[in-house]
Amino acid sequence: MKKNKLKLIGKEVIVFDFGHHSIKIVVGKPLKDKILIQQFFTVQTPEGSFKDGKLIEPDLIRQVLQQSIDEHKIKTRNAICTIESSEIITRELNLPKVSEEKMQQMLAYEVEQTLPIQVNEYIIQSKFLNEVIEEGVDKNKVLVTAVPKEMSRGYFELLSSIGLRPLIMDLHFNEMDKLLESKYHLNNLTDVGDKTIALIDLGYQGINIVIVESGIHQLNRLIHYGSHMIDQNIVNFMDVSHGDAVEMKKNISSINQDPSLVESDEENEEMRVINIVQNILDGWMAEIERIFKFYLNQDAKHNIDKILLYGGTSRMVDIDSYFEEYFNIPTSVITSLTNIEIENPSKEVTLYVNALGAMIRK
Repeated sequence: MKKNKLKLIGKEVIVFDFGHHSIKIVVGKPLKDKILIQQFFTVQTPEGSFKDGKLIEPDLIRQVLQQSIDEHKIKTRNAICTIESSEIITRELNLPKVSEEKMQQMLAYEVEQTLPIQVNEYIIQSKFLNEVIEEGVDKNKVLVTAVPKEMSRGYFELLSSIGLRPLIMDLHFNEMDKLLESKYHLNNLTDVGDKTIALIDLGYQGINIVIVESGIHQLNRLIHYGSHMIDQNIVNFMDVSHGDAVEMKKNISSINQDPSLVESDEENEEMRVINIVQNILDGWMAEIERIFKFYLNQDAKHNIDKILLYGGTSRMVDIDSYFEEYFNIPTSVITSLTNIEIENPSKEVTLYVNALGAMIRK
């Protein structure tokens, strides 16, 4: 499923955002200057059916998708899917300025030399980012993405098996690039044109970090930390069931408080949970900081002006202030998107930012 320039403006599409814990589904129409959302809902990913972007048991997933499509009376056959996986490789390469034909030849050679893959087993795509000067030589900075053909084929076959017409496979980092365009303001931020924004997706099985500078993609990294770690640690240390652990996490009044300040037995239990969660978050932030430093060390002019959090764990109360204190960078959770028209408005739509981004077609 390659990304093609398809004329989808005004056409109804269904978008699937596949994840380890859940599959988020959005039905709507990409219009010229906005997106019209007709339905959005989430289904649980069958246990053991999905891992790191790979379809382990596609028949189980097919059953829940078919049931959801039938229950919601979805008629469109136009389908888009979006995923993230550690097996999808992205690299930023600086290449000499040459003709388009020579660029493709050079790109094929550079990919073969630079990426640890068998090129014939991957779909290779490139995206021009900007012009740079390297050692006095004018070059083009290009983002190269390599997607395993087998992975792409699996999604094509899955969506086709439920009577859909799979059109596009999109990737999470690409959607955030599109959402930072001027007409799709996150949290009504209208002054990001000259800013560097770090977007952090706090997912169930992984954390995706995207850095966009002046509207241009700079870096994307996926790390294998996620909210499943929080749940499991609460289970282990509090000796409770997984369901109780999830509820204890949800009921935290504020993650940004000192666990040592305890006044009652009830508070003591919450503070124990907070201490567990903070220890996990501190580990995440240390790894995110390492990625930030990698970006900052590339150029003395590099800076990070703002952090935007999204994904399931971003709903934890005061997690934005916890991140802000750690990094000393203004931080907020994505709570709104402009130019997104919803037939039944709900704050829950911000959990669907990856699917919404996939619906944006340039």
